[in-house]
Amino acid sequence: MRITCPHCNGRAIVYSHPKPEGRIELLYCECKNPECHARFVYRAYFSHDLQPPLSTLTNSLCEQLAQMDPRERRKLFETFQEDLPLFAQ
Repeated sequence: MRITCPHCNGRAIVYSHPKPEGRIELLYCECKNPECHARFVYRAYFSHDLQPPLSTLTNSLCEQLAQMDPRERRKLFETFQEDLPLFAQ
């Protein structure tokens, strides 16, 4: 993550990053522009997923398959039998 100084738009570095409390993290930053040298705090937080973790997707798929009618589930597996050897009989 690139940090930009809010005062001079120069490059800044994170010089301290305490253990987060909750969902907000504080990044203590220092501007590397020799004519500025401002120190400031950025707040970083999690907003949302663009793609959920694979484990979530896998669990969701397993739950959906478990809730399907057994005949529909068999038909679905037969559709992919050639492509997925896991479902071969």
